[in-house]
Amino acid sequence: MTRTRQIFRFTHASWSKERLFFSLLFLLLLGIAGATYVLFKIASGLTKHYNPYFGLLIKGGVIGFFLIVGSSIFLLGINLFTGIELPFNDKIKKITISFFFPLTVSVGKILRISKEQIQESFLEVINKLIRAKTYRIYPQKILLLLPHCLQNSRCPIRLTPQGSNCQRCGECGIKDLCEIADGYGVKLTIVAGGELARTFIKDIKPEAVVAVACTKEMISGIQDTYPLLVLSVLNQRPNGPCIDTRVNLGRVEEAIKFFLGDKGAGQTHSVLS
Repeated sequence: MTRTRQIFRFTHASWSKERLFFSLLFLLLLGIAGATYVLFKIASGLTKHYNPYFGLLIKGGVIGFFLIVGSSIFLLGINLFTGIELPFNDKIKKITISFFFPLTVSVGKILRISKEQIQESFLEVINKLIRAKTYRIYPQKILLLLPHCLQNSRCPIRLTPQGSNCQRCGECGIKDLCEIADGYGVKLTIVAGGELARTFIKDIKPEAVVAVACTKEMISGIQDTYPLLVLSVLNQRPNGPCIDTRVNLGRVEEAIKFFLGDKGAGQTHSVLS
């Protein structure tokens, strides 16, 4: 009974973040179904009036493509609904990143849905796919990746990538994030852009990344570093993009603890308490 309750701890609030992306996928599936019907009719005509084998080949290819896309969307929906790991979970994640995401953006453009809304929904989907599995990663194999824009723009100090020269004055979130990284023993890197972030990831070779960034940088980073495990925490931009941004410290700490699994059990390094 306990396991059943855990599987179906489905609430409107938790589903709403991923619902946009999945709804666009469902509309995409309907469009593919319509295209499949049209191609099936064309193939039937070819079978009847021309080469029967060519028509059968088209029918088989169309049906196979529809079944693959349809089953992938179906399994993705079950994963989002239940929060449990399913067979081919990594394959579903790869298809979602490389195939479904660009198509949902196109569907959203037709429906005049903002690209950023779709991106945020997509990132929640990826987060949930990762969270469907349990991990036990050593702290030194986890990287907390931060954007330079979290630093107070009036601060005279040019931070090193490791943040070691931060004076921890508390005028920005860097102090608390450094304390979280130190407390859990994870690596921390502060970067000024996506290209530099990818360079550090290549050099450090982490097993998992907790990344703080805006939607655009986060999407490109996840696509470029796949199959690396990346849990995203979007930054807040009360002053506009790329200046004096903020982040939910609780979400950052929770993401680190998730990757640690029972290796982080009993650690109480929260800066929020």
